[in-house]
Amino acid sequence: MGGPFLGYARSGFVADLTPDAEGNAEAEVRARSWTHDWHPFAGYLAIHDSHFEALRRQGVLISDSLSFTDSMENAALDSIRVRGRIECSGDVVIEVEKELSVRLNRQTRVEVKGDNYIYHAWHETSGRSLFRYCTAHGIDDLHVHRFDNEGNETSQPRIPLDQLPTLTDAILVAVDLAGSYP
Repeated sequence: MGGPFLGYARSGFVADLTPDAEGNAEAEVRARSWTHDWHPFAGYLAIHDSHFEALRRQGVLISDSLSFTDSMENAALDSIRVRGRIECSGDVVIEVEKELSVRLNRQTRVEVKGDNYIYHAWHETSGRSLFRYCTAHGIDDLHVHRFDNEGNETSQPRIPLDQLPTLTDAILVAVDLAGSYP
């Protein structure tokens, strides 16, 4: 299984919802760059909400318990933690732990950028892991744990940040993978 999405092509779903998407490969690269760069927190939340609403309408996302928690240091907002469980069609569960670094822009509005990620997807009934993207030792150690059809880990290749799927893409790939297993 090669490539950043475990051998799957991008869904196109995120490119349709991301600013400046023009439907070509160059626009997709810009969309991915925008995805893992600094953005206004209000815009981040709006995109998150619109993606999850679209996944609900499609019947892919059943429920989620994601929470956004502020982390303070020296009486200032230092980071925002995103944690929780996502239940999807096909009996797929994804555990999410993500840390967003925080800074203030020139207008003193909060901007965020993802620094640490864990997206662990598995098939609930069988307990079989599907994949796990993580930065166990920092963003420079981003890697994906790959599993075979029986849930045995087969590899842990390191990947560059621009190959980390968005959470929406991870959900879609997990549901596809679960549907392809016997």
